[in-house]
Amino acid sequence: MNLHLHADNCQGQNKNKTVVAYLMWRCITGLSKSIELSFMQVGHTRCSVDAYFGLIKQRWRSTENDTLADVQDAVSSSCAANKAVMFSWSWLEWDKFLLKFFRPIEGIQKYHHFTMSSDDRENIFCRTTPTSEPVKFRILQAGVQPPSSPMDLPVELPPAGLSASRKQYLDKELTQFFFPESHVCSGMCSHCVYM
Repeated sequence: MNLHLHADNCQGQNKNKTVVAYLMWRCITGLSKSIELSFMQVGHTRCSVDAYFGLIKQRWRSTENDTLADVQDAVSSSCAANKAVMFSWSWLEWDKFLLKFFRPIEGIQKYHHFTMSSDDRENIFCRTTPTSEPVKFRILQAGVQPPSSPMDLPVELPPAGLSASRKQYLDKELTQFFFPESHVCSGMCSHCVYM
């Protein structure tokens, strides 16, 4: 599978060592044949996806969203193209796992286009523009054998949950915003304790 990805030019969520290393891991383990990752230039990040999020936001503001089913309905009813997909996931500790195999790219912020392939398991090619000459970076740590199977995964991070004091605080502060029939709490709030 060849992937062509486009993302906002946001260092915190998208343009960082973990995302780039993860995509290289996909190539090395055979999940992808090649990946091209392009980041939109500053000032050119508006696209049709933003319009769909805008429609969700409008719907969200005009409805009561007390339960997960309410949220699902708000997304799906915002326009014909939006459909909420419910799924569960587990959190994996990708940062620590990937740092064992891959180095960060120096000056990553100045590049907007990244190309990687299963044919070259050590290097990534970075460009400032779609037509500029690519710069080759050795992303694989020296002397390290990368994982060869997509089943070689990081450890799962168990959810920490909320402390009893946090649950009581949330129950006390948020109960007033819920309709009684949709009220779900930890069982410690005054609404439930005194019923």
